[in-house]
Amino acid sequence: MKSTSTRVTSVANKTMAAGYEEQDTIEMNSYFKVMGYLHRNLKMYYCIHSYPDYKVHFYRARNFSHIGLCRLAPMDTFWIPRFPSPRGKLNRLAALDAMFRLAERRGPCEPHMMAAAGWKP
Repeated sequence: MKSTSTRVTSVANKTMAAGYEEQDTIEMNSYFKVMGYLHRNLKMYYCIHSYPDYKVHFYRARNFSHIGLCRLAPMDTFWIPRFPSPRGKLNRLAALDAMFRLAERRGPCEPHMMAAAGWKP
């Protein structure tokens, strides 16, 4: 039986081998848009525009649990088909890695770039 670290590494290698294909599945969706990241008070926030409620949300890395991902998009129709684990569940590490890399590619998300009133992280 493979160890957990070997299993995670093999899935991560498949994600890296796929290149931008995995990231494009997150980039092109009807649930949310990763706008970038924001550094404030030595903390890093990820800026995500939610299409259903037309709001920009600011998440820290610790907010991306399974429940946090469910708030962005449905688990069974969005996350699990794109990032399956060997056991048929969600590979949260690969999903978060793709989201964080997309935020890094998008760059800093500054308050003056927001068009919403009452902006607060």
